Amino acid sequence: MGPYVGILICCMVAVWYCCLIPMRQRYRSTVVRKRKIQKGIKKDMPVKMLNDYIGKECSITIMGELCGFKAVLLEVEENWIKVKEKKQTRIINGDMISYISVEK
Repeated sequence: MGPYVGILICCMVAVWYCCLIPMRQRYRSTVVRKRKIQKGIKKDMPVKMLNDYIGKECSITIMGELCGFKAVLLEVEENWIKVKEKKQTRIINGDMISYISVEK
């Protein structure tokens, strides 16, 4: 059983380096390309819409990351969002947010 475990681990590492890492790099380069195209076009974050959800828990996904995080929405000001996680408070630029999902 020992040699099979080693072969399995080698295969998993090969898949990681050959498939998953390049896919993430392509995603990031696409985001950078889109930002360069949209440079000069200012899209304002919907502050009025987000003010309705202050104090509620939400899931936030930032561009360039594969998964998001859960936090409580504390404050929205211009293009910045202040959120509270379990151990820390973050201030996030609205331009870097892919989407926000509000928990019911």
